[in-house]
Amino acid sequence: MKSIKWIIFFSFIINVETVMGNNDTKISYHISMPEPHTHYYEVEMMVSHNSDKTVRLKMPVWTPGSYLVREFARHIPRVRAFAGTQQLKVNKINKNTWEVNAGYYKKFTVMYRIYAYEQSVRTSYLSDSRGYFNGTSIFLYVDDRKYEPGEIKVTPFRGWRKISTGLPKVKGKRNTFSFPDYDVLVDSPFLIGNHDVLTFKVKGISHEIALYGQGNVDKDRLKDDFKKIVQATVDIFENLPYDRYVFFILMLDGLGGGLEHLNSTTIQADRWIFSDDNRYERFLSTVAHEYFHTWNVKRIRPVALGPFDYDKENYTDDLWISEGITSYYDNLLLLRAGIVDVEGYFKLVGRDIRSVETAPGRLIQSAVESSFDTWIKNYRRNEESHNVMISYYSKGAVTGLMLDLA
Repeated sequence: MKSIKWIIFFSFIINVETVMGNNDTKISYHISMPEPHTHYYEVEMMVSHNSDKTVRLKMPVWTPGSYLVREFARHIPRVRAFAGTQQLKVNKINKNTWEVNAGYYKKFTVMYRIYAYEQSVRTSYLSDSRGYFNGTSIFLYVDDRKYEPGEIKVTPFRGWRKISTGLPKVKGKRNTFSFPDYDVLVDSPFLIGNHDVLTFKVKGISHEIALYGQGNVDKDRLKDDFKKIVQATVDIFENLPYDRYVFFILMLDGLGGGLEHLNSTTIQADRWIFSDDNRYERFLSTVAHEYFHTWNVKRIRPVALGPFDYDKENYTDDLWISEGITSYYDNLLLLRAGIVDVEGYFKLVGRDIRSVETAPGRLIQSAVESSFDTWIKNYRRNEESHNVMISYYSKGAVTGLMLDLA
């Protein structure tokens, strides 16, 4: 009887230690930008509870939601590693992988600088005006430890007072945020600078608009329209799958685009569109599109799109559903939100139908084939593309309309 008790006791101790060790295990990052005019972020990655003599570090080659291999490792000039004051040997073994000779060290720090000067929703940018980054183009990860929790500390450039991100703050730690795993870290962009922050609530949940740049935007109208879009979407799905949501709106010169994230989205827009009703409606259509992705693709997704393989292309036949059906709803949401009337809605639908019917490529490529080949065709168009390709966005939107009418 005593032996059984001791076995139970030691089993309990071992289990408690295992659970405590797992909860305590984390990989932390510190990102700073002391010289933003150089366009280099400085990154420190603290690895603890290491048990491997040789540790492999990897850099993603693509960003989820943007289906093109972009080779982010090309922006890192050098990777160094230290255990205390002892420098560890680091070897680069392929285009996006480094090996750290950690020996018996349980804890070490990786240090590197990374160049960021592309004004895109898919990548990262740093200048005297602001810092914006997507994690896939910034953060290395330990090959077999992507599923561990951690923290990220941000040190803004002097005079920059605001940090916007979808990650939760760590209580008691200045400018520090927590993440449950690497996937969530890199699915949570940051905007650092002196941008405006607008807020509103839907169903008691806070929504933030991080608004960068100067333009002819009416902030009150913008906030009101965003709230209408959120409410119209919630009327479909009923529940909000997040505790807080952030819209990153970057007002720039002549640039556009949007990219969805788990509880945020980044949208670039020309700074002078806001007084032109047609252009403003197209912008709001993009807002509705990216917000609808909160459900369709971030929660309801093709099996290939999560957990992600950051080393190579992740193929799927279903982007016509993830992107195309979302494109059908982005216009419909504007109608349901009362932002456009019926006539305005049919103009938007007509644009989608016309883009399909006037594309010779619709007779060559199916929506499924377009989805699968996006990695080599969608972001690499040439003078012949219109004749042999169809967009899974527009074809999927028209298909969604037909399914809804059926």
